[in-house]
Order: sequence, then structure tokens, then C-alpha cells
Amino acid sequence: MRRFLAASAAVVCAAVLISGPGVRAQSDVANDINGDGRADLIVGVPKEGLSGKAGAGVVNVIYSNRFKLASAGNQLVSQAGAMPGRVEANDLFGSAVELADVNGDGYADAIIGSTGESLGVQVNAGMFHVVPGSPSGLDLESGLAYSQGGNLPGTSELGDFFGYNITSGDFDNDGYDDVVVSAPFEGIESSVQAGSFMVIPGGSEGLDTERAELFSQDGDVAGTADDGDFLGWSLATGDFNGDGFDDLGAGVPGEDSKGREDSGAVNVFYGSGSGLSADGNQLFSQAGSVLNRPEVEDFFGFSVAASDLNCDGYDELLVGVPNEQLGGVVAGLVNILMGSEAGLTKSGNNILVQGSRGVAGNRDFNQFGAALAAGDFDGDGCGDIAVSAHTTDVGGSGSALCIDDPLCVRQAGAVVLVYGSEDWPKIGGTAHFTQRGPIGGSAREDNFFGRTLAALDINGDGRDDLAVGIPSEDVGNKIDVGRVAILRGTPNGLTSKRSYLISQAGTVAGKPESLDRFGSALADVIS
Repeated sequence: MRRFLAASAAVVCAAVLISGPGVRAQSDVANDINGDGRADLIVGVPKEGLSGKAGAGVVNVIYSNRFKLASAGNQLVSQAGAMPGRVEANDLFGSAVELADVNGDGYADAIIGSTGESLGVQVNAGMFHVVPGSPSGLDLESGLAYSQGGNLPGTSELGDFFGYNITSGDFDNDGYDDVVVSAPFEGIESSVQAGSFMVIPGGSEGLDTERAELFSQDGDVAGTADDGDFLGWSLATGDFNGDGFDDLGAGVPGEDSKGREDSGAVNVFYGSGSGLSADGNQLFSQAGSVLNRPEVEDFFGFSVAASDLNCDGYDELLVGVPNEQLGGVVAGLVNILMGSEAGLTKSGNNILVQGSRGVAGNRDFNQFGAALAAGDFDGDGCGDIAVSAHTTDVGGSGSALCIDDPLCVRQAGAVVLVYGSEDWPKIGGTAHFTQRGPIGGSAREDNFFGRTLAALDINGDGRDDLAVGIPSEDVGNKIDVGRVAILRGTPNGLTSKRSYLISQAGTVAGKPESLDRFGSALADVIS
């Protein structure tokens, strides 16, 4: 994964959260930290410096005020103060963020990765924190830290980056969210950076570490643990067979297929009464009957998301292939594996490509599919999908790309919306968003608008809004400070009208500094 690792080793793609049903007492809205019936947003700022420690990292928590995400009552979370751990350089606290109700009390709890955390002499071993939600927001004094070889099985080792990606789901359907935490750089037996992930069940007292289980492509799991597979690079939760138990898709973008290095794969695991299981797990790649073919450094599985695009009660698995070459350029595409009563199937699988089947945008060096977020942006009950095209060159009109355009801005970035439909694979519409137009800020070179994405219902109207990470945006004379843009869901779909920006340059806690990269991680959800 040579092309992506330099930019992404400490920055996680957005992963999908489906909160389980069950015993929520206060709110049935996912991502609702304070139980007011509206989703809140947590934003990772892993490169933020604290107390002179570069890259210590913080997390900003911004709450809904019925209409929008507001500055009032926002919180800054770090390993300073009441939180366990200590502030150290390159901890990268906030490199992955998730919201899940692990104790079933109706308040979403923050799950925060600290992938660069060193444990003893094991540099970059990684860990994660759980901070409980409450009527007054996150309860920082009750935060707990978790690590391999500490209160979890396994061993903390040099360069594991445990906590690199985090998602959650109710895999045993007991009413408590379970947490999945990956370590894609973990060595398995003699294979370096083969990757693994751990599932820690939730319960009335919080995470049940006694029942934590480690998964890798070694033994009963499909595939083999090879050098540079990076199992767990991406994670997504959905119900692919409609049985009420959440299932998991785990990206393996460094997997080789048919001798094609780093062509990529996705491993799928199904939930049951005993939780997530390796029994019947499936390995999918572009080898065989999945559309397109495996090629060197495609990175199939770099991102994953789950959404019921055809409204049939079975979630589809969407797989980002951002390095797919089309017409000689790294355009990228999204593979779609269909859900069914028997689980995910290759039958009827499809692809999303810009400029084809009406999908907005043109094929260019866009890395379409580098990040995905699933939600219902128009409230019609069919799942929709937001797709990053974060290296898109943006032309003067905003909607047109750079073709003989003197106003072209290189790698400003774009996001493409594709709407679900009962008539799928006929898509229900598409839209293209850049920072040329009503969206705050401006399209600038190397902004990478859309590098991270998150769907959440901020005003509780039953339509998801979209948070768009712009971690490389400059603020004033400070470079790579980062911002997050909020686009609103409406009956007609997502709109940039009355969109707004969130950053530490306003009234959100913290101060904007060069290389903070605010928005490097966002907690995502399917309503």
C-alpha cells in the first residue's frame, strides 16, 4: 500500500456504525451522547500538540441544538486532566473515533483510538479509550483505557497501531453495542503487518473484556495471513442477511489476488446468538465473478460501508477501490455486493463509476471511493451512499472538472452522492459537491475535501446530514489546520444550502495550529 500509507498511517477512513436494538432507555437515535434525541458529532484531531508534545492528539465533541451542531457546551477530550493515560508526543489520540452505546443506558459512549500510544518499550503499540455518555455530555472522569496485554487478550507489540479503526454493532442482538477495534499493522506468526481485529462485547457494566475475541486470517478465517495484508484497515457493520444480528465487513486492501500485489479483498463475518463468528465467513475480491479484475495496487477494501440500497431489508456491502485505473488514470470505483437471505452474494453485484449510469463527475485522478458514508439523506427509507473523490481537480464552475479551465484548482476535492432506489440497480439520483458554491471556505489546492465522511441526523428529522472532513484545509496563514463542512439532508436529498463549517478557528474548543488536521477522523452512523 505504498501510495496511501504515507498519508494515511495515522488517519482512519470513516467506518460505519449501526447501533443495535434493545434496551435503550433515553434515545433510539444513534450517535446521541446526551439523550436529547438528536445526533452529536465527535471529530478527531490526532496531530494536535498539547503541553509541547507534538501529535499528542485531541477529540472535539460538538452537540446538536435542535437545528445544527452548535458551539455551546462543546467539549475538548484528551489524555490530560481526568482521562486515563498521559500526554505524550505522537500518541495520535483521536486517530479513530466512534460512538456506541456499550452499556445500553440510552447515551452514546465515545470510543477513541490512540494508535501511536507507546506501551513500555513497544512504540506505536496503540490503545483505545471509552468515555461514557450522560445527560450532560461525555463523562470525562469515568473514561477507561484498553490495550492488548493489559485488560484485553493479545500482546502489545511494536508498530501494531491497535485502535487504528473502530466500529460497533450488536452482533449477538442482546441490546448492547459491541466494539470492533483493528490493528492492521499487527504481525501474525511470521507474517509482518498481516493485520487483526478484536471484538469486545458490550454489557450492562460496559465492555466485557472477558469475552473479547481476536480475529486474523490465520486458522478458521478465510484467506491467509501474509505480509502487508492489513486486515482491518477498514470496517463496516450491517445486517447482510436480514436476521437481526449485525454482521461485519473488514477490508484487507493489501491482499494479493491471482498474483496481483495489493489488489485487495474484504473479509465478511456474520453475527449470531453467540456473537460474531468465523463460521461461514467469506472472502471477496475482484477475482472471480465480482466485477472488474484484480490489478496491482487497486486496494479493493481500502474503505467499506453498508447500506440497503434497494430497500429489500438486506444491507449491501459497498467496497471502495480508490486506486482502480480506468482509461489509464487512477479514477477509482465502488464495488457493490448485494445482501440476501443467505448473506452477501456475488450475484447481481455492480459498480459505481463517475460518468457512468449517471453518477456525477468525470473519470480523472479522483481516487473515487477512498472514503464512504452510508445514510438516508432524503428520508425515503432507501439507503444512500456518499463517496469521497478527494483528489478531484475542481474547475471554475464547481460542478465541472478541469478541462482546459484556467480557474482549475488541483486536488481541491469533491463528494458524490448516489441515492438508493427500489428499482436498484437503477440509482435514485446523484449529486456532486465541492467547495465552489454555497459550501463555506473555498476550493483550494490540496484541500482534499471529503477525505473523511460521516452521516448523522443532527436535527432529528429522520433525514441524515453529512459531515465532510477537510483535514488539509488551511486557516489564515496556518497550513493543514482542518475543518469539517456540514451539508443538510432534505426531502429532496442532500443540499449545500445553509451548509456551515466547524473548526477550532471559531468557538469550538482548542486553537487552530498548523498540521492539526482537524477532521482526520469522524464518527459515522446509519440511521
